[in-house]
Amino acid sequence: MVSLGFRTRRDADDRVVVATVDADTPAAAAGLRRGDVIRTIGGLATEQIDDEERWGDIYGEAEPGVTVDLEVEHQDGEVTVVELVKDWVSIDVVPETRVLQQGGRPVGYLAFSTFVETSTAALDQAFAEFRHAGVRELVVDVRYNGGGLIVVARHFMHLLAGAAAEGEVAYRVRFNRHFSEENDERQLMRLDQTL
Repeated sequence: MVSLGFRTRRDADDRVVVATVDADTPAAAAGLRRGDVIRTIGGLATEQIDDEERWGDIYGEAEPGVTVDLEVEHQDGEVTVVELVKDWVSIDVVPETRVLQQGGRPVGYLAFSTFVETSTAALDQAFAEFRHAGVRELVVDVRYNGGGLIVVARHFMHLLAGAAAEGEVAYRVRFNRHFSEENDERQLMRLDQTL
């Protein structure tokens, strides 16, 4: 995907803070680190971006070569201006999995960063490893997940709950009377990798 290679969050003071930086991306090459505070984007203060509701366009088009200037306050207090250039990047959608022992039983931990096309294969691999390790309980870390494709979310639901709730309603989509023909309902199903 075309990206700068980082995600942000708001801290307790409502500042825009770098939450994650993906390896081998423009953000990593520019030295952005988790915890850095973004003060301006394209010369606009983050407060102004909030006021003008510009978050949808402030980073520019999703095309290689688009330049984005950031003023960043690093954790040591140093303030620098970095120029990032969007490029094709490979994002590790499941950056961490672990099997922990809790009370004599294996418990899985899965960090999941985004619901994109490549997520399904990465999730299947992680769940196959959990299943092989005898994991029946799982901690899912989606703190910095920016969302994405519904089809991937549905696949994730099947992996998480399909064994215990196969055939149960996973979700319903209901429209008003003008679009009721678009209503939808999906059930959970068991997959080979389901725990």
